[in-house]
Amino acid sequence: MYKIAIDVDGVLLDFDGAWKLHAGLALHRRLTRVSSAYDLGERYGLTPAEVTLGWQKFHELHGWGGCTDLPGAVEAVKTQISKGAELHVITAMNPKAMDWRIRRLRELGISGRLHVPPRKVYRSAYGNWDKGPLLRRIRPAFYADDQWPHCRVARDAGVTFVARIHAEHDGHGEPVTGITEYRSLAEALAAFDAERSRARQTA
Repeated sequence: MYKIAIDVDGVLLDFDGAWKLHAGLALHRRLTRVSSAYDLGERYGLTPAEVTLGWQKFHELHGWGGCTDLPGAVEAVKTQISKGAELHVITAMNPKAMDWRIRRLRELGISGRLHVPPRKVYRSAYGNWDKGPLLRRIRPAFYADDQWPHCRVARDAGVTFVARIHAEHDGHGEPVTGITEYRSLAEALAAFDAERSRARQTA
């Protein structure tokens, strides 16, 4: 058995599409992407007040429970499980919404272990979660995330195969040397499989 760990939003589930839909409902207009920024305000050209309204509507309508799965992601994860992988899902989110996240994952047939990382000392709305302790404890062979800072933490925690999933945004930081960027989780897991196969052939 081997372990794989994955982030959820932008990796397994389409958070961006769900948030855009709910924010559009709150603001009574269709949102248009104006940049590839990770920050939602910059991404959609919104004021801080408009972003707040978007989040309010997202939580009001339980948006965490309505995120659709990204193409090929669920199937790729299930394939890994069928090969003997132990799945760990690491999601940085408000614990109050965790029941909705669990419900959505169960609807998709994802039954791995779910973890919420501890918060760091407050830095920003997007960068105050520390996945390092969890990754060091789990020690997965594979980890995928859409944020470069979390990918760097995974590499520093000793994960041998770290994948940055593009997720249609800039990754909230500078690219990390030695970590490959993939268009999807399915593509990243296919590369992981190929590497494992080469390792077995040369063992």
